[in-house]
Amino acid sequence: MQQQRQQRQQQQQQQQQQQQKQGQQPPQQSQQHLHVHFHESRALEDMQAAFFSARAAAAAAMAKTGDWGSAAAIGTIEGPAAPALLTAAPAPRARRRRLQRALARLLLAGGLAGAALAGAAGSLRLLRHLEALGEDNRALAARTAELAAAKEELQRHLSDLAARQAALANEKAGLQQQVAALSSSQGELQARNAALQQSLGALAADQAALQAEAAQLAQSLRDASRRLSDAERARRREDDERAAAGAAEAAARRAAEALAISRLRAQRAGAADDADDAAPAQQPGGKAGRAGDLTVSLVIPDFTQTLLHQASEREIHTQLAKALVTEAKSSALLPSLVEGLAARGASRIGNVVLPWRWFARGGGGGGKGEGDEAAGGGGGGVEGRK
Repeated sequence: MQQQRQQRQQQQQQQQQQQQKQGQQPPQQSQQHLHVHFHESRALEDMQAAFFSARAAAAAAMAKTGDWGSAAAIGTIEGPAAPALLTAAPAPRARRRRLQRALARLLLAGGLAGAALAGAAGSLRLLRHLEALGEDNRALAARTAELAAAKEELQRHLSDLAARQAALANEKAGLQQQVAALSSSQGELQARNAALQQSLGALAADQAALQAEAAQLAQSLRDASRRLSDAERARRREDDERAAAGAAEAAARRAAEALAISRLRAQRAGAADDADDAAPAQQPGGKAGRAGDLTVSLVIPDFTQTLLHQASEREIHTQLAKALVTEAKSSALLPSLVEGLAARGASRIGNVVLPWRWFARGGGGGGKGEGDEAAGGGGGGVEGRK
């Protein structure tokens, strides 16, 4: 319906614009003018054409009578007969009056007929409008029901949103409290962090000092360990030297005893030889004395080997030599032995084994002879004549 109304308004505006372009005035209603407008129907168009033809006939009648004032009072003449009517000659006054009355009657009848037709058309339009309005009302009622349901749903959503908003407000308040607590805790933590950083700096300085002290202590410990090791080695060396000196002294003592025993045995052997030499000279016709070899062997078991081993390991050559020389000088055995052997003569000395020969042979050895064993496992003997 609104579209139809808009279309009618647009058509009226277009007609008015066309009339203004043609230099014509739009129709106006007054006491002497009657304008009937028909729209939107074939029957109405026919009635409009009949009205125009009737008005044209009335205008022609007034033109014949010559009453142009009445013709001008009728209004603007429209239709195809307008130029001919305008150029017609004026009619007499009586005739013009009759035509005016006839025209008035005709116009009245045409107006009534047009009004009746217009009323019927308006009734039809009204019925159509009412039907359309009923449909619109039903659509509006349905739309209103939908809007009511939507309104209820929106109200329910609004209530839910209000509840959620209240819950969110409570949560927001709780979160704000937590944020405030966290802010205060953050301040405390920052203060503690600063204190811890200061403590870490102090600990780093202390650690550096402790590391320096540890390095000094390690160096001192190494020095002390080295000194202790040197002292321990020196003490052990002194103990070894004392033990070696004691062993050398004991060995020299045993050697002196062995030399004394050997001297006694040599003296006994010499006395026996002298007795044997003297006996044949006293016997008449006896055999002349025979020359023999005198072998003196001094045996000291394990003495030389032990002494040389200790001397090579302990480095006590000087102490051993000093001990042997001192013992030999104090005992005075070696000179007496040499003197006794020299007195017997070269003919009676076959092979004399001296002490330095014992050292070269590595100790050990033995001889067949008679005699007693010396102290310390040593022993000696003098072989008799063969």
